[in-house]
Amino acid sequence: MPTRLGVRDEHLQRPGGQTMNGCPREGAVPTAPVIPSVEGCAIGVPLSHLPEAMRKAPRWLVWKSVSNGDKKPRKVPFYCNDTPRQGQLDTPEDRARLATFEEALVVLESGAYAGLGFALGPDEDGRHWQGIDLDGTDTRPDLAALVERLPGYVERSPSGKGWHAVGIGRDFATLGSNASGIEAYSRGRYFTVTGRDGRGDLEDIADFVTVTLAPLHSPRPKAQDAPTERPRVDTTDQLVRDLRSALVSMRSDDRDLWVRMGLALKPLGDQGRALWLEWSQASEKFDPKDAARTWDSFKPEGTGPKAVFAEAQRSGWVNPAKRERKPAELREQRDSRPQHPEPPPADIHGEPDDWPTPGDLAAPIDGEPYPLSVFPQAAQNAIREYAAFGQQPLPLIGSSALAQMALAAQGLANVGINDHLVSPISLYLLLCAQSGERKSAADKFFGRAIKSWVRTTREERLPDHRRSVAMAAAHKTRVEGTKSKIKAMEGKDDPKAEEELERLEARLVELEQNPIIPVPLPSPSYEDVNPASLAYALATGWPSGGLFSDEAGTVIGSQGLGEDSATSLLALLNILWDAREFLPTRKGAPVAELRGRRFSAFLMMQPDLLPKLIDKGARTIGFLARFLLAAPRSTMGTRTYSEPPASWRALADFERHILTLLGLPLPIDDTSEDKGARMMLKPTVMRLSAGAKLAWISYHDTVERELADFGEFAEVRDVAAKSAENAARVATIFQLFDHGRVTREIEEHYMAGGIAVAAWHLAEARRIFYEADTPEVVLDARELSAWLTGKGRELANRDGEPIIDRAGVISLRDVSKFGPNRTRDALKRDVAIDLLEESGHARRIDRGRQRLLQINPRLLVPGG
Repeated sequence: MPTRLGVRDEHLQRPGGQTMNGCPREGAVPTAPVIPSVEGCAIGVPLSHLPEAMRKAPRWLVWKSVSNGDKKPRKVPFYCNDTPRQGQLDTPEDRARLATFEEALVVLESGAYAGLGFALGPDEDGRHWQGIDLDGTDTRPDLAALVERLPGYVERSPSGKGWHAVGIGRDFATLGSNASGIEAYSRGRYFTVTGRDGRGDLEDIADFVTVTLAPLHSPRPKAQDAPTERPRVDTTDQLVRDLRSALVSMRSDDRDLWVRMGLALKPLGDQGRALWLEWSQASEKFDPKDAARTWDSFKPEGTGPKAVFAEAQRSGWVNPAKRERKPAELREQRDSRPQHPEPPPADIHGEPDDWPTPGDLAAPIDGEPYPLSVFPQAAQNAIREYAAFGQQPLPLIGSSALAQMALAAQGLANVGINDHLVSPISLYLLLCAQSGERKSAADKFFGRAIKSWVRTTREERLPDHRRSVAMAAAHKTRVEGTKSKIKAMEGKDDPKAEEELERLEARLVELEQNPIIPVPLPSPSYEDVNPASLAYALATGWPSGGLFSDEAGTVIGSQGLGEDSATSLLALLNILWDAREFLPTRKGAPVAELRGRRFSAFLMMQPDLLPKLIDKGARTIGFLARFLLAAPRSTMGTRTYSEPPASWRALADFERHILTLLGLPLPIDDTSEDKGARMMLKPTVMRLSAGAKLAWISYHDTVERELADFGEFAEVRDVAAKSAENAARVATIFQLFDHGRVTREIEEHYMAGGIAVAAWHLAEARRIFYEADTPEVVLDARELSAWLTGKGRELANRDGEPIIDRAGVISLRDVSKFGPNRTRDALKRDVAIDLLEESGHARRIDRGRQRLLQINPRLLVPGG
């Protein structure tokens, strides 16, 4: 049979009696395939350790060494039909001209070419063949140190002075040739293949490229190129906290602002760099390579952290830490400033020193930056792509994506810390956001893949489902008919009747022991539920489901959370999170055993509904303890119109990952007929690698120590006690999503990502419950104070005059007209002002018939 190149099978024989696919001829002694001598390579280099997937992939080339003047010779690739590979690459036409491994070896043996080549780029399955090239490792200790960490299949380059790594997985931004000695590609290139010192197996190397190599790709300027003197700023823990809080109040999408903040932070050295990169990662435009290059280009003169504070205050930021400082520290900081605000007019008395130090009004805890950078790259890209269009808070979008990842993955695996600590990987997420925050839109976008899969799968299974429903109905009729006949035979004193009765009873036993259960259809997520309906639907239906609602008020206000059944539903959801077995015993309702089920939840609700959920006992019975909670800062008011992208490339890639997981066969426990009929799950246990387990133990123990009295998490012990388990669940979901298959061990970097996500949500829970325990009058007063010292100072009345004058005075009428919604009611306004007066934030002033409010000048001093 001719091959693609017209070479017959008998020409695919190698010395030693081996065919080109590595299979020995009958009676021959097998030897490893070898390649001829090439520059820098020994004769007879074995290729037997090449990954099988590379051997089978029809992506092979050959190459010639072509003189390039005084420069290093060029390695020019050729197709195996002696045509140079040039023009448009990675097209269907280009891929069709690539050869099989066996074909390339035949051409190489002709002696016309120097070696084998392997084409990188997209394949037909939507994945990308990837490559890393480290050049000059013999003279660069920094690069040599990276060699042992290279993922994927690794081998020496033809010169022997560098290393190549080949992987397969996600697309990533190219790291081209420059002075760093690092290159990385997932398209448009080929790599020579030598087999020298080859090791490892194929895996997705995208994370290593984007996280480890990209920041190193643009070397920092040499010492002699740097200014001889650079302004330095001594950092303190307080300054770092203040800067982080100020940065979070601004968006890093605006490149001009991004550069100016980098210049301002440059004098802080490495600490400033860390703060700037942390803030930068909140933008969907974040590119590690560009960030590293931009930071190294900064040469600040006449700027510093004060520029960060000034810009943040123009955005309405008020430093929450300033009210916690000692009066002496505040005065020292104020006195050190070269300029002071213009003094108030003579008719308004009260210099800053005449006022008391403002109280803290139960100042809120700062929210931490969302850890998007630890998500799998495909999820990161999709979240950033959608955030650029939807402009919702990043935690809202991230939670929407994570919930869908959990729903797709939860049925495939469990996570095992040890032989006794084995958990499902389902997730419960709860997000508090105001109406108008575009919660539904985000949920719709990230839920498209699963909804599409549900529709397709239901259509495929519908004929079998209908047949099984008919068979189940016929079976039920036979059962009822047998029971009727038994009842009719009772009381008859006739030997034949007794014999018939025994036969009927045996028949009834047989029918009851062999029930016919309808073939289940995958269902969309549940929403309007009560304990009985949810338990029965999940027990008899598809074994993996979820409670998803972008307006959880419909859940909280549903029959399921009425006064009589609230505790029952919350308790049932606790059982489902733990994947425990459960047999409901509700009278008047059909029941079935809950066994081998997986269940996730994602509830988005308005903030004022959370106290209602708590009042229904959600914390008392440990329901909220199982949730990853979030209440992100609103982006409303900043969302200027944005055109959608021409194509949702990143979102499509995210959906491919989701569909890959959904396409894997569910691990059904078919050890008994009943279990098989009800599709009971028996997931594989994914264990922690040694590094992952050390990281998990460290996080677990750190959180545990803070559960003690007066510890950081003493007030949220219920949530904190389950944070480590949630970290392991998230880590497993990340790895499943990234790899598209169940693996034996969970890698360390996925555990680091799971820990970062769990830790962020734990900090959010602490902040949310702190706020929930704050009296409403304090919340009103705090919001009014923030408005008076921030947004209110930017507003003008009909005549164009500022509603708050330069002395910090505003009329009570304008407070009601322009102030925060929650204090526009006169009664609520006056109660809030009473508290502001008691706390030293403001005082009432009567000027003739005018009723005025003056702000404490200390609050109007920048950073005061």
